[in-house]
Amino acid sequence: MPARRKIEGSPEVTYQVADAGKPKVAARIVQKTWDPKDARATCKVFHHIFAPDGTLLTKGLGGTFEHHRGLFIGWNKTKFDGKTYDFWHLNKGESQRFRGHGTPAFLAMGEGAQISLIDWCDPAGKIVVRELRGLEVLEQHDDFYVLHVRSKCMTVAKDVILSGDPQHAGQQFRALQQFAEENARPVVYVRPEGAKDEGNDIWTNCNWMAGVLELEKASYTVLQIDGLGNPDNSKWSTRPYGRFGVTRKATVRKGQPVILNQFFVVANGKRDAAWCAEQAAKLRPASSKKATKLLAPKKG
Repeated sequence: MPARRKIEGSPEVTYQVADAGKPKVAARIVQKTWDPKDARATCKVFHHIFAPDGTLLTKGLGGTFEHHRGLFIGWNKTKFDGKTYDFWHLNKGESQRFRGHGTPAFLAMGEGAQISLIDWCDPAGKIVVRELRGLEVLEQHDDFYVLHVRSKCMTVAKDVILSGDPQHAGQQFRALQQFAEENARPVVYVRPEGAKDEGNDIWTNCNWMAGVLELEKASYTVLQIDGLGNPDNSKWSTRPYGRFGVTRKATVRKGQPVILNQFFVVANGKRDAAWCAEQAAKLRPASSKKATKLLAPKKG
């Protein structure tokens, strides 16, 4: 872990499209200083996601299943030092605490990447997982962009087991609250050919999943692609109200962090399986190369 020093960083992840004027916002971090007296509002670090036309696509604090917020990560059965912690619901005193920004070099990401330092703490404030979370826009087009999300989970002491059921663990996206309202139009999911239905909205044999969000005036597609170099045995979960994502069980060891790469292709309009498969085929190999670079030992 790099030595800590104060690094200024923008709360927004932006990109520039030719002839578009000012930069567009892809994502915005939401982080508040941990306050046990206001635990629900301060316990989680997450990102709001915006469509290429500027429309907000994610839910924040409140609403149905209020612990689902934007683009977020956590496992509800995180095991450390003989105890189990819930870093998904964060309702028993656990917290994810934003410590500041880092430089892109911390995660071998591009110059414009936003890097956040986040400590996952037990109810006593002891660090269980130390995370570096990076977001960068890899591609930008008039009607879609590619957001790369890299998470590096480390331990400062003993091994940590990241575990949980598919509906309450992993790297996931939560759509706007309106999709959870009574009689709401559900989010429509697009899956790869050969995806296996395991029941209870759980899917295997996938390396991507897309949700189509139909709003009153327009539709949008959010495609999540699992990086090629991520640990195996992944499981995907979906819900009609727009919470979906991928999880897996992994062990974080001293000097052996767990590094996870995800790509979110956010597009105006409805995209079909062929388009999603094309994006996945293009992006997944890139993640494997990036992870190898990140793990390569330094010379000298």
